[in-house]
Amino acid sequence: MSVQSRSKRLRVRIVGLDCASCSRVINRALEGLKGVRNVGTSYMLDLMLIDYDPTILTKDEILAAIKETGYDAIPAAN
Repeated sequence: MSVQSRSKRLRVRIVGLDCASCSRVINRALEGLKGVRNVGTSYMLDLMLIDYDPTILTKDEILAAIKETGYDAIPAAN
């Protein structure tokens, strides 16, 4: 099984995300997690896309890491 086939994408709305500096704080926290493959952010839409390996990391662990940065995260529909 390839790395790409193990990846899942999580769409998350970030409450209070209103500038590029804010998104960088969350991006750095997520990029430091083992299993995160890619993080994309649109602070104008309050949206983050996180590609991760679900065999290494869970959705709940990702949401907890975001909360530790001081922001609330709400899973969004794909």
